Amino acid sequence: MKIFARPIQYVSLVLLGILLGASLLNLLYGYKLEIAHSTINDLKSKLSYAEDRLKQLQDKEIPPKALIVENIVPVLLYDGQKIELSLVEKYIRDAVGHLIGEPVENVDLKLVIRVFDGRILTFDSNKCQLKIRYILLSQTLEIYLEIEDVPVQ
Repeated sequence: MKIFARPIQYVSLVLLGILLGASLLNLLYGYKLEIAHSTINDLKSKLSYAEDRLKQLQDKEIPPKALIVENIVPVLLYDGQKIELSLVEKYIRDAVGHLIGEPVENVDLKLVIRVFDGRILTFDSNKCQLKIRYILLSQTLEIYLEIEDVPVQ
């Protein structure tokens, strides 16, 4: 029996190594797949926003040489991990998306400030509060927001 005891141990160790290696490869593949899926969702969101923006710009009658709002860029300052920033960006773009194609002179920045400053948003039972740092308006409406986590009660 001692002659066959060693080869069986070696074979079992090799099989155990193969199983552990396959498990680790499976975890690595799942992680990479999750990152790819997240990237695809972000790109789909950006594509749909660009298509909506293009449609709005094509539908508006623009006087020649008028400075109009062509793009909305939310810049988010957030240190936490609870909130998915793409959801906040989508909320901001949906809230002020009607301003695309409008002449810059007609944009009421005080109203934009009232819409976002102090606003509390809830995503998947996580709450965050928006605070406006500053707004830049030209052909691009840039809204700089600081996001803070709000404790759930």
